[in-house]
Amino acid sequence: MKKIFFIIFCIITSIIVVSCESAPKQDKISKSSSINQKEDNSEEKLETKKEVIGISVSYTGDTKEGTILDKNNKGIKVYIKYDDNSKEEVSDWKITKPATLQAEKTSDITVEYSINNQTYFEPLSVTCTTEISLEQFKAECKSIPYQELARNPDNYKDSKIICTGEIIQIVQGEGVLSNYVNMRINVTRGDYGIWNDTVYVIYKYKDGESKFLEDDIVNLYGTYTGLYSYKSVLGGTVTIPGINAKHIEFAQ
Repeated sequence: MKKIFFIIFCIITSIIVVSCESAPKQDKISKSSSINQKEDNSEEKLETKKEVIGISVSYTGDTKEGTILDKNNKGIKVYIKYDDNSKEEVSDWKITKPATLQAEKTSDITVEYSINNQTYFEPLSVTCTTEISLEQFKAECKSIPYQELARNPDNYKDSKIICTGEIIQIVQGEGVLSNYVNMRINVTRGDYGIWNDTVYVIYKYKDGESKFLEDDIVNLYGTYTGLYSYKSVLGGTVTIPGINAKHIEFAQ
């Protein structure tokens, strides 16, 4: 009988010992699994982290004269650009030099935004849609020698200019462009009343305005657009100064 009890005691003791040895191993496995999972999550976060590559700016606000381009203008939208082509709107940007829109002029500002110890700059240009009065436009026009317009076009592009000359050709627009005309006008008066130095002019008639004819002597006020090239009747290329005329009137 004692032998039987001894055998049972040995079996129970063995089971307890095995259980004690197994428990820490399971705990170790559980901890190891938890650590691996944390490492995997960290790697995932590193892989999905986006990098800022710059900013972009858009404008949907008012374009009338007197509009101020500053931090309080709700039409200015600034976005962070990320390396995955996504973007995110931000609000803590600033403009160091605000601008006020002026009639028929373009105002330029620079938007500044800082993040992660890095400062980004993005320019923004807004053109005012308010037209200046005809009297003011005429007052701002200047007479520029033909040779200067032809020789140094980039120096005078977008300048307001006045010319007096003789219309030598008119081409009337058709359909929806029937109020538009293309003209060639000689703007330098030579000996014996002969006009030379041709400019190419685009003009839109005002409602009820009298039509101009070839040989009319006129004053034109407009914006210099640079050199304009066209094909002549003989097939050659002719390049002359171009003007977008705002107003044309008969010379006194």
